[in-house]
Amino acid sequence: MKRILLIALLAFAPMVFAQDEEAAIKKSIQTFFEGMYARDTVMIKSVCVDGMALHSVNVRAKSTKFTTEDVSEFYKGIAAVPKTEVFEEKLLGFKIQYDDGIAQVWTSYEFYFGNKLSHTGNNAFTLVKHNGVWKISYIVDTRRAPSPQRGSRQVAGNSLQAVAQLSTFKLLTLDLEKYLCARNRPPYRPLTITGGKSGHHRAA
Repeated sequence: MKRILLIALLAFAPMVFAQDEEAAIKKSIQTFFEGMYARDTVMIKSVCVDGMALHSVNVRAKSTKFTTEDVSEFYKGIAAVPKTEVFEEKLLGFKIQYDDGIAQVWTSYEFYFGNKLSHTGNNAFTLVKHNGVWKISYIVDTRRAPSPQRGSRQVAGNSLQAVAQLSTFKLLTLDLEKYLCARNRPPYRPLTITGGKSGHHRAA
């Protein structure tokens, strides 16, 4: 009987470990989202490596456009978003793969600004395990306009339950520029070089 129990424990141990690792990976991503909703860059940085890379691919009818977001500008943009502004990126599930100290997480999403569906796409997060903590080293996403039949909806409240499913860095390169211009704030002009670096610069 003891031998059977020992065999059972040995068989289930890897499954338990895998579940714990996946939960820790998911928790780091959720902390990243929570920090963005709180406009708390310290919280965000706690689950990101120094020099985290941010890339996007804008998908159009006949072409795609690759851009790079400078991480320091990303943090500045997050801190500048007024807390009165409502935005939501609804993640449509997590697909997690990992091996020792690296992990890849794939999430499809729908991004809402106010009560309007702005764009949809997929996120790919790369994480590394550093001093026992899973940290994001790279984020790349696709962005495409919503299909014509998709309408607006009421955005859910900013509860902790909702925050755990959300992400917002697309806001900084798309809707935040519209927000600043609409309110007569100093406008920003995106500088884009295909296949190269993109940043945000004050318009002349």
